[in-house]
Order: sequence, then structure tokens, then C-alpha cells
Amino acid sequence: MSTAMIPSVIAERDDLPVLPLEKGRQICDRIRQLAARRHEQLTQLAETDEELSSCIQVAYLQRAWEEMGYASWEELCKREFSEARMWDTIEARRKTVHSLLLNVGMSTRAIAAVMGTSDATVRRDLATASNDAVATGSDANDVATASNVAVATQPPSTSDTALASSSPRKSRGLDGAIRQRPIGQELVDRRLLVAQKRAEGKTQAEIAAELDLTQRTVSNDTQAIAQYKQKLDSAQQQRLDEGRLSRTELTELVGLTPISSTQRAIVSAARSAAKGLSADVEFLTESVVFNDSWLGAEAECSSILAPSLISTIHAFAHWLGHEFRWDDVPEDKRMQYHDHLIEAVKALSSATGNLVPED
Repeated sequence: MSTAMIPSVIAERDDLPVLPLEKGRQICDRIRQLAARRHEQLTQLAETDEELSSCIQVAYLQRAWEEMGYASWEELCKREFSEARMWDTIEARRKTVHSLLLNVGMSTRAIAAVMGTSDATVRRDLATASNDAVATGSDANDVATASNVAVATQPPSTSDTALASSSPRKSRGLDGAIRQRPIGQELVDRRLLVAQKRAEGKTQAEIAAELDLTQRTVSNDTQAIAQYKQKLDSAQQQRLDEGRLSRTELTELVGLTPISSTQRAIVSAARSAAKGLSADVEFLTESVVFNDSWLGAEAECSSILAPSLISTIHAFAHWLGHEFRWDDVPEDKRMQYHDHLIEAVKALSSATGNLVPED
């Protein structure tokens, strides 16, 4: 049945004749066929998107550029993917971007390189996805097929070749220290359930259908479970297969740090906001304050910038003094931050003197 059946003008629907029985059955059959085709296409698209992210993950984590003769990930992407269309809609791009950050731990620059966008666009996509997750209270997995929050901004060492989706992952922080990455509580619970159903003899296809997952997801979970079992003794493995090993026990035994979906969304939002702040400061520094034309417009620009900057500094000072915790900051970084704050206090003291000069 073609679209020729559909009247071209539907505004005057009162004048349209009632469909004959045969025509009514034909169009209802067509609606069912199109709905089934759409569902199939969406399923195939979801699986393709998941495989695309997985392939990018492998190429990035296992440094594909080194043996291919490229100097960096960015050069590989420029040479190999310049003609590739990695996304077709803004929503699809945001999902892929969020997934690459959470699943793989790629920096915004690395994500921008493979997606063919700018670093600023990636930051906006991350902020949008994170804000949506926080606003709706939804799991970050609903925004993107993400399992972990990434801490690293650089690729792992060549020896770290384990796929992020199939084994407990570690990351290298900005201070160079290796840390265990956190893992979502919901992901641990799902893998516990997959382990139990695999032990019952069910196939990946059966598990995928029962839990409303893709077979690739079940496959990834099965690989992760195999990695977990390497750290368990036989009794613990049996309890895992029987569904008697709790989330807390499993994460402690294999060295994972479970966090909630809300925590994941907040951490992601904080990371994205921090990068955005750095970019804004860099822009103001280079394009405004240190611009050659500043000397002729400093009074006007100061009056424009001062309200926002002072309000921001007031909020930041309160956070630093009363809300922030420094447990995860290395000692050398603490000393560096301490010195920077001392300098900032001196500069602010000069600012207060300039605002209200003493008689």
C-alpha cells in the first residue's frame, strides 16, 4: 500500500468519505507493518550505535594510532574518519558523546576528534545530557549506554589493554596516580543477575530477551563476570552463580567502588562544568583582559564583568571554605592550591582597596 491512499488535504476531514472495509483492513495492516519495521530499524540502530562506541573504545584504549604510524589519536581521527558521519541528529551525537566519556574515559578533545566536532560542542553536549539526567532524576544509563564515570583525561598506558566494558577499570588521574574507577550500582546488580541466569544455562539471546537488553550488552556483562571470577575462590564463584553474592560483597572482593546513578550524574556535571569554567577563563583572558584594546576600554569592560565575577568569586570562596573536601587531592597538589589561594587573597585585597580607597 502506498501513500497514494492518503488524502493530500486533510484539513477538510469532514468531507472525506468513510473508508470501505477492505481499505480499512489494508491501512491497518500497513500501520502494523510500518510499526514493526520501525521497531526493527530502531533496534538495529541501537545495536549499531553500541558497536560503534565499542569499536571507538578499543581503538582509543589500545592506542591504534601507534602501529598505524600516526602521532596521536587526533591525527588518526583526522586521517581515517574525516569523511565518516558519526551522528545524524543532535540527540544521537549527545548520546554517543556521553557514552564515550562515561564508558571510555576519553577527554573532550579526544571525543571531539572522533566525532568531528569542536571541544566546545562536546562540553555543551555533556552539560546538556548531565543536566537532563539530574533534572529528571533518571539513571545516566538512560542518557547514554554508560556504566562507569571516567576520571582520566588521557589514554591508558600501552600495557592497559583490557576493554573497559569487560573488566574492572583503572584510570590515571591528572596527578599521575592510578586509581580504581567507580562503577554504577545498577550495573553491578544487572551483572549479578546475568551471572545467575548464565549459570542456569540460559543463552545470551534468552537473557537479552528476558532482561530487555541487547545481546552485545549481555556479552559484555558475561566478559566482565569472567574477569570478576578470576578474583573469587570456588565457594564465592558458586555463590555468585546461585545469586547469593550481594552487590557489596562482590564489589569489595573484586575491588570496585559502587556509586549511585545520581552520583554519576553529579560527578559528570561537575567535570563538564569545570572544563567549561576553564574555557571561559581562557577566553576572557585572551580575548578581553589581555587584548590589545583593553587599555582603551578597561573602565567599561570592568563595569560589565565586575558584577558576575564578584558574585562568582563570592560563591566559589564559600564552596572552597565550607563545602569542598580534599581527601582525594594529593599532598603536592594541596600545597600548590594553597599557594594559589594565598596569591588570590592578596589580589582580592588589592581589589577591595581599589574599590573603596582609604582616606
